[in-house]
Amino acid sequence: MGELRVGQAMREGWMAFRQAPVSFVAFSLLVALLQLPINVLQDNVSVARSQGAAPSALLLSLLLSLLATLVNLWGIAGLVRGAWIALEGGRPRLGNLLHWDGAALWRLLLATLLLALLLALLLLPFGPVLQPIVTALEEAAASRLPATLPVTPLGAAALAIGLGVGLYLAVNQSFLGQIALLEGPGPWRTLLRGREVVDPQWAQVLLLHLLQALLILIGVLACLVGVFVALPVVSCISTAAWRQLAGGGDRLGFTRQTG
Repeated sequence: MGELRVGQAMREGWMAFRQAPVSFVAFSLLVALLQLPINVLQDNVSVARSQGAAPSALLLSLLLSLLATLVNLWGIAGLVRGAWIALEGGRPRLGNLLHWDGAALWRLLLATLLLALLLALLLLPFGPVLQPIVTALEEAAASRLPATLPVTPLGAAALAIGLGVGLYLAVNQSFLGQIALLEGPGPWRTLLRGREVVDPQWAQVLLLHLLQALLILIGVLACLVGVFVALPVVSCISTAAWRQLAGGGDRLGFTRQTG
């Protein structure tokens, strides 16, 4: 396993993005445009369900959630594919990013679901303590009023532990997409691979996360348009960092299947 050099990963990621900025930005914009009507429909279905709509609304909600997940995973896969091609010295075309690889998306979906299930199981014991806090936050968001949190010492401790567990998993699974798509060892081995590679350099990966979050924030502040630049840049940086850490290649031909 290699050593993560954050500055070098940032530079390599930026240079990879510069190989095909139009393709990257166009693909990010397309993914967002596909998500927009899905999100609107989800909001409408949610309102209908809250007003006692027919049970079919639940099925429609589940189908919309599945569709939104597929679009998100397709977006992740496209950006990772483009980033890897660029990092290998190629110039990714929009067609490379648009390519649908069902097997790769299935690997990514299974790993993502397993991570979500693991996180839910780890946080399950804290549910009764955290539920009043979550409810208060939801009510405050709905009413657009300041939240009054019913935080007890036990609740504060549970919240701190929950946030700590979430942060730890978020960091050591930073490269879940790259592992599932480029190596494909299976969902459980994908999670173990992330932990094996990241844990020895956890602080460095956390620093990388903070810098990426700053880039996305800058993109949001740039009239939201900058997000369509920031997201592919962040993906390129993450893929460059994984390339440093893993020291391997595209073991499954994920980036070669598009020609």
